[in-house]
Amino acid sequence: MHIDKRLLRLTKPVKTDLILTILFGLAAAFSVIGQAYFISDVINFVFLKNLTLANVKYLLIVIIILSLFRFLFIWLEQSYSNKVAT
Repeated sequence: MHIDKRLLRLTKPVKTDLILTILFGLAAAFSVIGQAYFISDVINFVFLKNLTLANVKYLLIVIIILSLFRFLFIWLEQSYSNKVAT
């Protein structure tokens, strides 16, 4: 893959916004991975180990917190990507 150096020069004025766009995208991806991990734990504990939902309440709270972080990261990513695009 060959990246044209002229394209990189065009991104210099918005370099910080471009880096933040990439970082928030990665953070959103990691929050999705975290959600999947904790959802699998909830399924494991409730269906396979026969625990009640009250026993896995802390895991459900973690999933909700990760969902909020995911929303925040996606919103910030789109905000900065709009700045880069304009």
